[in-house]
Amino acid sequence: MFTYLQRKLGIAALNSLLEQDHREKNIQWEVVTSRWKELYQHIKQMEMQMQEQQAQLRRYTLTTNVAPPAKEVTFPKKQALFQKGNPRQSTQVFYDRLLKHLPRVRSMPIRTLTERLKCSHGRASAALYRLLAEGKVERTGKGLYRAIRTEGEK
Repeated sequence: MFTYLQRKLGIAALNSLLEQDHREKNIQWEVVTSRWKELYQHIKQMEMQMQEQQAQLRRYTLTTNVAPPAKEVTFPKKQALFQKGNPRQSTQVFYDRLLKHLPRVRSMPIRTLTERLKCSHGRASAALYRLLAEGKVERTGKGLYRAIRTEGEK
């Protein structure tokens, strides 16, 4: 009677499915736990190597009373903005326009300059920075610039 009910209701098939599912989960957990064990062993090994290196360093400093020579690390130097190649023709025209608007005697705020040139603050400040590096412009205060007189103008 019981087997008849099991077959009729499909309980036996359900039980076998559950058992199979549990087996698959157990296999998955075995894989996961074995990977964790491998990782743990690797970490322990690295920790032992680090302790060994620290002990060697301590022995070295105790015997020589000097720290080991530090390796010199050189960082690549960034190229300054004014060291870039020649600017484009349009940029050069903008620099000339900017120099034409800058007074030679009194200073002019960068905001006034941007309004006269009808350009953004960033473009004007970048151009002024480059002209400052080239020695064509002088900074007289925060946000104040004036053109430097050339030999022919004096």
